[in-house]
Amino acid sequence: MKELKKELLSVLEKTGCECDYAKYLQYFVITKNTNIDDFREYLEYNNALIVEIVYYSTAIEYLKENDPSLSNSLELAAEYGYTTENLNSEILASLLASQKEKELFEGVDENGFNELITEYFKRRLS
Repeated sequence: MKELKKELLSVLEKTGCECDYAKYLQYFVITKNTNIDDFREYLEYNNALIVEIVYYSTAIEYLKENDPSLSNSLELAAEYGYTTENLNSEILASLLASQKEKELFEGVDENGFNELITEYFKRRLS
């Protein structure tokens, strides 16, 4: 069982996300959900893919490296209903970093994850 959990974590960690998958996987298997879509919903419900960038200097640095024109982060802000009056560099950087985290998660080997989680429950129930 421990080996299967390690394999599941390995599949997830290949995405490069900063999410603490071990923490969420532990609770996920208790719920007996058996596929990557359920796990994605579980992560989203728990805000696990949300990245919060604090401090002006950190936010500015992140935006300089990842969206120097601010076009992507401003587009995301508009999608979430922000107006220019309630925006700052920390919000823009956090929105962009969270979007990137979600995109990285989309790179999970879905078949690999689904096969491993199914095998995990088969062994657990036998």
